Amino acid sequence: MDTDNQLRLLKYQVNKIRFDLNETYDFKTIKKINIKPDFSRRLKKIDDDKFAVELSVAIIGKDEELPFSIEIAVTGVFALKGFEQPARHLVARTQAVIILFPYLRSLLTLVTANTNLPPYILPVMNIAKMFEDREKELRQTKTTTVN
Repeated sequence: MDTDNQLRLLKYQVNKIRFDLNETYDFKTIKKINIKPDFSRRLKKIDDDKFAVELSVAIIGKDEELPFSIEIAVTGVFALKGFEQPARHLVARTQAVIILFPYLRSLLTLVTANTNLPPYILPVMNIAKMFEDREKELRQTKTTTVN
């Protein structure tokens, strides 16, 4: 098996978990809440064949809007020979996020489930497509602004 041409997860770690209970939230009233997770990713070169990707999610409420605020960040260290080549870079960046997302999703559920609140479960989603769409939108905004 040719491992030089395959993306490999070498290690995974949790960088941050921050949970804040909203003491002003009215827990007696049952109401539908609108949770909008904010995702981010960062890629960092380690050497010619290794890189790290940090994937994070933040759910921050204002005042009585949400029962909690939470921030979680995980990092995966990956190996892929020549990952900076344009075709490989896109694949590496996209696949790394796809690999890390289930860890982030599971951790968010675990933390919220252990707070004596109903657990929050991130929906299954195409996280790579979400980042791709966001980047496309940013490029279009920059093009529109410049013209």
